[in-house]
Amino acid sequence: MASLQNKAGQYVSPSDHSGQAALLSNIAQMPSNLRLYVPDPDGAESYPIVSLSWLLLYERYPDQEKSAALKRFVTWGLSSGQPYATELGYIALPAEITSLSRAALERVH
Repeated sequence: MASLQNKAGQYVSPSDHSGQAALLSNIAQMPSNLRLYVPDPDGAESYPIVSLSWLLLYERYPDQEKSAALKRFVTWGLSSGQPYATELGYIALPAEITSLSRAALERVH
């Protein structure tokens, strides 16, 4: 892994902190569909290469039982599942992003 110069001119090493800093520094740009692209994130502590992984969900599912099971799984991923992120090679989402994600999940029926 390499320390890279970010948009603010700082050399930053990849870490959970620098990845989360990149997401948090750019959260104001997040649209309602949560598709945030940060190819060169703002922030002095931001690692310059960071991306989100997305789930593509329908707002309506014909089978309510499957919809409820899907929502339980995604809710787990946004809460109890977050501690597994690091061991799986990801960074845990900042609380602000999990909050926005949970609000978006409420639109799924």
